[in-house]
Amino acid sequence: LGANSTASCKAGREEIVYSVDIAREFVPMVVPLMVGNVLFPRLLPWEVKAVQKKVKVGKEELYADADAMVSNLLHKAAFCNNTLGLSPYASERSLAYFTPETI
Repeated sequence: LGANSTASCKAGREEIVYSVDIAREFVPMVVPLMVGNVLFPRLLPWEVKAVQKKVKVGKEELYADADAMVSNLLHKAAFCNNTLGLSPYASERSLAYFTPETI
Protein backbone atom coordinates (compact mmCIF):
# COMPACT_ATOMS: atom_id res chain seq x y z
CA LEU A 1 0.00 0.00 0.00
CA GLY A 2 2.90 2.34 -0.46
CA ALA A 3 6.22 2.90 1.23
CA ASN A 4 4.91 5.40 3.78
CA SER A 5 1.84 3.53 5.05
CA THR A 6 1.49 2.93 8.78
CA ALA A 7 -1.21 1.31 10.87
CA SER A 8 -1.66 1.32 14.61
CA CYS A 9 -4.10 0.45 17.35
CA LYS A 10 -4.13 2.08 20.77
CA ALA A 11 -6.38 0.86 23.55
CA GLY A 12 -7.22 2.70 26.72
CA ARG A 13 -9.67 2.21 29.54
CA GLU A 14 -12.51 3.92 27.66
CA GLU A 15 -11.62 3.67 23.99
CA ILE A 16 -9.86 1.79 21.22
CA VAL A 17 -8.37 3.87 18.40
CA TYR A 18 -7.45 2.37 15.03
CA SER A 19 -5.34 4.56 12.76
CA VAL A 20 -4.01 4.15 9.22
CA ASP A 21 -1.89 6.64 7.28
CA ILE A 22 -1.99 5.89 3.56
CA ALA A 23 -2.13 7.63 0.22
CA ARG A 24 -5.58 8.70 -0.96
CA GLU A 25 -5.73 6.20 -3.83
CA PHE A 26 -5.54 3.27 -1.39
CA VAL A 27 -8.50 4.34 0.80
CA PRO A 28 -11.04 2.13 -1.07
CA MET A 29 -8.81 -0.88 -0.39
CA VAL A 30 -7.99 -0.09 3.26
CA VAL A 31 -11.46 0.81 4.59
CA PRO A 32 -12.88 -2.72 4.09
CA LEU A 33 -9.75 -4.17 5.72
CA MET A 34 -10.18 -1.91 8.75
CA VAL A 35 -13.89 -2.69 9.03
CA GLY A 36 -13.19 -6.42 8.81
CA ASN A 37 -10.50 -6.24 11.50
CA VAL A 38 -12.69 -4.22 13.84
CA LEU A 39 -15.93 -6.17 13.43
CA PHE A 40 -14.51 -9.66 12.92
CA PRO A 41 -11.07 -9.84 14.56
CA ARG A 42 -9.04 -13.00 14.14
CA LEU A 43 -7.02 -13.75 17.23
CA LEU A 44 -4.45 -16.45 16.66
CA PRO A 45 -3.51 -18.73 19.60
CA TRP A 46 0.20 -17.79 19.59
CA GLU A 47 -0.66 -14.07 19.55
CA VAL A 48 -2.93 -14.46 22.57
CA LYS A 49 -0.29 -16.50 24.40
CA ALA A 50 2.33 -13.80 23.72
CA VAL A 51 0.02 -11.13 25.11
CA GLN A 52 -0.55 -13.10 28.34
CA LYS A 53 3.04 -12.35 29.31
CA LYS A 54 2.52 -8.66 28.54
CA VAL A 55 -0.56 -8.61 30.78
CA LYS A 56 1.54 -9.77 33.73
CA VAL A 57 4.23 -7.17 32.95
CA GLY A 58 1.62 -4.42 32.54
CA LYS A 59 0.04 -5.29 35.84
CA GLU A 60 3.42 -5.16 37.60
CA GLU A 61 4.10 -1.76 36.00
CA LEU A 62 0.71 -0.50 37.17
CA TYR A 63 1.46 -1.46 40.77
CA ALA A 64 4.92 0.13 40.52
CA ASP A 65 3.61 3.48 39.19
CA ALA A 66 1.91 5.41 41.99
CA ASP A 67 0.10 7.85 39.67
CA ALA A 68 -1.36 5.06 37.54
CA MET A 69 -2.38 3.15 40.67
CA VAL A 70 -4.17 6.19 42.11
CA SER A 71 -5.98 6.71 38.80
CA ASN A 72 -6.99 3.05 38.79
CA LEU A 73 -8.29 3.24 42.36
CA LEU A 74 -10.20 6.47 41.59
CA HIS A 75 -11.92 4.75 38.67
CA LYS A 76 -12.73 1.82 40.94
CA ALA A 77 -14.28 4.12 43.56
CA ALA A 78 -16.13 6.37 41.11
CA PHE A 79 -17.56 3.60 38.93
CA CYS A 80 -18.17 0.90 41.54
CA ASN A 81 -19.69 -2.27 40.03
CA ASN A 82 -19.63 -0.69 36.57
CA THR A 83 -17.45 -1.42 33.55
CA LEU A 84 -15.21 1.63 34.03
CA GLY A 85 -14.59 0.57 37.62
CA LEU A 86 -13.10 -2.76 36.60
CA SER A 87 -9.34 -3.23 36.43
CA PRO A 88 -7.80 -2.78 32.96
CA TYR A 89 -5.80 -5.98 33.53
CA ALA A 90 -7.00 -9.53 34.06
CA SER A 91 -6.57 -11.17 37.45
CA GLU A 92 -4.25 -14.14 37.87
CA ARG A 93 -7.28 -16.40 38.25
CA SER A 94 -8.84 -15.30 34.97
CA LEU A 95 -5.67 -15.53 32.85
CA ALA A 96 -6.40 -19.22 32.29
CA TYR A 97 -9.56 -18.20 30.41
CA PHE A 98 -7.64 -15.74 28.20
CA THR A 99 -7.98 -17.71 24.93
CA PRO A 100 -9.03 -16.78 21.37
CA GLU A 101 -12.36 -18.56 21.89
CA THR A 102 -13.31 -16.67 25.05
CA ILE A 103 -12.14 -13.27 23.81
